[in-house]
Amino acid sequence: ILKIPMDDAALLAAKEPRLLGPALHTSGATFEALRSVVLGGCTTEQAAAIVVYSPSLLCDPPDVITARFKALVSVLATSPPQVSALVAKQPNVLTSPPDQVLRRTAAVADVLGVSVPQTVDLLVHYPQLSIQPPYQLAGRLQVLAQLLRTDVSSLVKAIVKFPPFLMVNPNTLEERMAAMSQLLGVPSDALYGLLVACPNIFALNGADFKQRFDTLCTLFPGMPPEGVVALVRDNPQLLALPEPHTQEQAAGK
Repeated sequence: ILKIPMDDAALLAAKEPRLLGPALHTSGATFEALRSVVLGGCTTEQAAAIVVYSPSLLCDPPDVITARFKALVSVLATSPPQVSALVAKQPNVLTSPPDQVLRRTAAVADVLGVSVPQTVDLLVHYPQLSIQPPYQLAGRLQVLAQLLRTDVSSLVKAIVKFPPFLMVNPNTLEERMAAMSQLLGVPSDALYGLLVACPNIFALNGADFKQRFDTLCTLFPGMPPEGVVALVRDNPQLLALPEPHTQEQAAGK
């Protein structure tokens, strides 16, 4: 059914003993429903990798999982492809009651001050956002906003652009600020607004960022480094930073 090595099949059965019982008889149809409907017509290999990670997906009959998928689309007020992407990243949402998934998602949405569909998009691209309880996320927002000398609303806009920014360790942030200040030859105070406007700077290594910054400095001769920083802050596209969600590495834990 899954076209996986025997070792993986044995692991699957060990992780989910129910697959050796009555669920065995419906697992083939369930797998095809997962692949073709829930996961948006992905390849057999891609569906198999998700099932091996979360074998409980195969324990319900196909009509049950397709109904649960449609319910998730409805309660999360988003599109089927987005829910498919969410299931691929967080398979447990398909084995949980839809109203429970909505409550968890809405709790994160309330902390961030964004809509539930926006939160689904963030969770697709950065599932780690769902790991911490909402109250811890709220506390982290307050700490980061204070460190960056900005308000929570502006910080959330930065997080929407680059979700890993929310998970940055405050100590790591201060270290990055000091390193950037020395690297660019500008006071740390000049960098707070830049990081909020361009949070995906964290996706660049120091040498790459310095090279891009130096190139901009040559394009604006006579402008001091602080002026170039302010220019980039107001026009982030000048740095040609990676597109949002294409650089999902952690920004330092």
